[in-house]
Amino acid sequence: KHDKQLSSALKMLYLKVIVPFIETNKTVKFESSVTVLEALRIIATKVQIAVDDVENKYILFNPETEIYLDKLACYLQDYGLKMQDVIHFRRKSPFSLCLITLDSKSDTMTISPDAVGKEILNHFVRRYSLKDSSMYEISVEGETEGEDVLDLALPLSQLLTPQLQIRLRRKKKEALFTRFTKSKNNNKGTLKRGDLENLQKCFGVPLTEALFFRGRQFKVPYIVRKSLIHLEVTGLDAEGLFRVSGNSSEIQKLKGWFNQGEPQHSLVS
Repeated sequence: KHDKQLSSALKMLYLKVIVPFIETNKTVKFESSVTVLEALRIIATKVQIAVDDVENKYILFNPETEIYLDKLACYLQDYGLKMQDVIHFRRKSPFSLCLITLDSKSDTMTISPDAVGKEILNHFVRRYSLKDSSMYEISVEGETEGEDVLDLALPLSQLLTPQLQIRLRRKKKEALFTRFTKSKNNNKGTLKRGDLENLQKCFGVPLTEALFFRGRQFKVPYIVRKSLIHLEVTGLDAEGLFRVSGNSSEIQKLKGWFNQGEPQHSLVS
């Protein structure tokens, strides 16, 4: 009996699945014989996303190898996935970005909105044979006045809109929050006590400060933007969505998580 249980366990594959556009992650159990298409449907069910036409709307991505699992008939293990590996469940709808190189030449790149900034930097590194990626950063032009350094760890959908220009440049010594700090303190460039913490808060701060999140300025508060994405993906079929009040303790937890920078917990109940 013990041998049968061990044999059955060895046939299972446990993967940590991250779904960037609804800020959730789950450990999902797959059979070793599951195909990529079957995995897509299993994950969609787990995170309460409609399974219909899932293969045309979503795609799996291995962040370690930076390879998309785009062959639906292949088994997960054909991609070299091992126990406790991480995969991303991403939207297929592409971003079209204009890239500007160090010598101001233009290039284009089509990428998933759930890709992270690091993938753009790695694209520059591979395409132009740059030796040390740590010496470079990428900045955004076109959304706000001036340029903003892109957070390489965040999904593009949280930071960008399509058709923006992404510029590769050598790193500068100035801090990421310099432009905001000068504006906030009447251009004196001095940082008051508590200002740094407020740069990432969504609640309990003036509206002008709520437009900033992780050093980026948005046209609407970040929490509004993220809430709309979450509702679009998971809430359109929810009964009583705007009639039934939420649990007050859960609401306070979510507000606290957002004020700490970003909730690492699932937003899917």
